[in-house]
Amino acid sequence: MKKISRMILPILFIGFLTVVAAITLFDDSNVYSENEKRYLAPFPEFTWENIKSGKFAEELETYMSDHLWGRDFYVGVDAYYSKTMGKNALRDIYSTDDGYLINAPKEQDKSDPVNHYEKNLSNFESFTVFNGIKSTLIIVPSSGYIMEDKLPDFHKEYNDGELIVKASEATPSVRFLDAREPLMEAYSKGKQVYYKTDHHLTSQGSYELYKAYCKLNGMEYPEVGEYTITTHGDFYGTTYSGSGYWLTKPDNLEIWDLGESVTVTVVEGDESEVCNSMFFKEHLGQMDKYPVYLDGNHSYVKIENPNAKGGKLLVIRDSFGQNFVPFLAHNYKEIYMLDMRYYRNPISLITESAKIDEVLYIYGIDTLLTDSSSSYLFF
Repeated sequence: MKKISRMILPILFIGFLTVVAAITLFDDSNVYSENEKRYLAPFPEFTWENIKSGKFAEELETYMSDHLWGRDFYVGVDAYYSKTMGKNALRDIYSTDDGYLINAPKEQDKSDPVNHYEKNLSNFESFTVFNGIKSTLIIVPSSGYIMEDKLPDFHKEYNDGELIVKASEATPSVRFLDAREPLMEAYSKGKQVYYKTDHHLTSQGSYELYKAYCKLNGMEYPEVGEYTITTHGDFYGTTYSGSGYWLTKPDNLEIWDLGESVTVTVVEGDESEVCNSMFFKEHLGQMDKYPVYLDGNHSYVKIENPNAKGGKLLVIRDSFGQNFVPFLAHNYKEIYMLDMRYYRNPISLITESAKIDEVLYIYGIDTLLTDSSSSYLFF
């Protein structure tokens, strides 16, 4: 009898693992993770070629990891256990005592023969010289660099300062706006310039950059009180999605609206949508509300404001442009936004036909360290 009782726990454990494996293997109903904001790996194609090459085994391992029953629970347990054990500084996302989730610093892949950061800067410089159009470069530093006082002890060092200085030196034909100054000044005054659960700037942070841009260009800008500001809660962003810290309180997202009459054209592939607002409020009902700004990442967006005093601006950008460019719509009659990660048409179709007056490059520093899509500026 004692022998049987000793076997019960191992049998139950093996049975549990078998059930979990079976559910994981055969339940393909979940194709998208709301928490992680990404599509999960599909079940691999079962072919002799894939089996022979080892591709099937590799993809099956990824599939099992993505679809593991109770995966979010296990990821969360691992995150909080690591923090309890004093390993917060060793993780890819740091958790602070006041609810910020901050990405650890990105590093250039040393195994990659191409230095993406230097190549991107070289592309910006070459594109500016080739077109002869007045251009400005804004590199948004990582939140951990600006808010270093919030980071855990023994965290990895951010070298944003060194990289930003290198950028100003590598682009002599481009006017350089050092984003560190307005963001650090605002942060020192207690303003929230980065989201707590996302790596992007808040509307307040984007406004601080916008003011600095206007001062650099000798343009007027509205005061904060001129905007209608609406606050929307329950925002969970990119750092939340990758952290495992599922008990973190949600963020607030703000829309700053001047109420100007604009026409926005969003183009993706062969499809286009025309509307009269820069804020796509249908996204406010989703967990990731950041696409409320200009409907998220699109290859091409055009904003027209016939009442603006300025001319035509071409914006080469990553996702940091989404919450920044709506401020600029007050100053320019036409803004053409291109995301080179998705845009594949010749840019000359815009610079020449639209008679662009100015160019703005705005990128987060992490994108410039890891992305090579600026090469498409010359395609």
